[in-house]
Amino acid sequence: MKKYIIISILILSLFSCWEQENTEVLNKNKIIISLWDSLTEGYGVKDTENYPYKLEKLLLEEWYEYKVINWWISWDTSLDLRNRVNEYLEEDPEIVIIAIWANDWLKGKPVDKMKENITYIVDLFLENKTKVVLSGMDTPITYWFWYRSDFKDSYKEIKKERKEIFFHKYFLKWVALRPEYNINDNIHPNSQWYDIITNNILEFLKDEKIIKK
Repeated sequence: MKKYIIISILILSLFSCWEQENTEVLNKNKIIISLWDSLTEGYGVKDTENYPYKLEKLLLEEWYEYKVINWWISWDTSLDLRNRVNEYLEEDPEIVIIAIWANDWLKGKPVDKMKENITYIVDLFLENKTKVVLSGMDTPITYWFWYRSDFKDSYKEIKKERKEIFFHKYFLKWVALRPEYNINDNIHPNSQWYDIITNNILEFLKDEKIIKK
């Protein structure tokens, strides 16, 4: 009986050491920060079903040593993010993924001010030697034509002015406003939606050689 107790203690000790070592390794991993809004939050799904969680899991499964930080605030606009951006710089991220446009058009914010805010945020990360991934966004077709056109053009203009950044036209392609990919409010994504977005983002990071092993 004593023999089995000793073996059990040894196994538990080994597991504890393994878990501690892996936690320490994860804490040393390079940082990816996701700056979105409630679309990143995981509203209405489990904590293990939002895209930053799934992205980190896939990265580690493929031996990419990155920790993904999910920094979201519901109803955040580009101005809100600008006012807090220094908090995120303190993490010294290697990569930042910015897709913070949706609430600007929902609240009818001027496009020129939105572009000014995003450019300011981008420049701060570039000064920090952070790789910047900028995701485009679209408005519903019911919006005024001139507003929608200016809105979509704004981030393309930022890319032209800041050639160092990596630009993805629209991470929400194929899933935005489709009921089968949303929870009951038809706004926030379900787990299947997050699977698609996570794969889109991962493939983009790999194709553009933004992440490295």
